[in-house]
Amino acid sequence: MDYYSRYQIERRIFQELLDLKRLQIRAGRANEHVLVKRMADEYSKSIASMVGLRKHDGPYTFKDFEKYLYGKTKKHQLMFFRLLTIYGGRLAQNSRLQTTSNIVWH
Repeated sequence: MDYYSRYQIERRIFQELLDLKRLQIRAGRANEHVLVKRMADEYSKSIASMVGLRKHDGPYTFKDFEKYLYGKTKKHQLMFFRLLTIYGGRLAQNSRLQTTSNIVWH
C-alpha cells in the first residue's frame, strides 16, 4: 500500500469520525442503534475498494462505532511508524514521501 492510499484511508476515517460526532450531537440517544447501523453500512460501502479496512459489524452504538474508527486510525498510524523505523533515512530521501508527509502531518 502506498502513502497516498494510506492518506486517503486516514482521511476517510477522520471524516467518518466527524460525521459521527455531528450526528451524535443532533440526534442524542434517540434511535441510536438505527442511526449508527445506517452510518456503518454507508461506511462499509465507501471502504469496499480500500485495502486493509473491514466493516464494522456491531454493536451499533455511538461509543462502539467511535472506538472502532479510532482503532482503525491507530492501526494505520502504527503501520506508518513501523515503516519509518524499518526504512529510516531511505524514506526521507523520497520526495513523494516528503510531500505526502507534509499533507498528512501539517
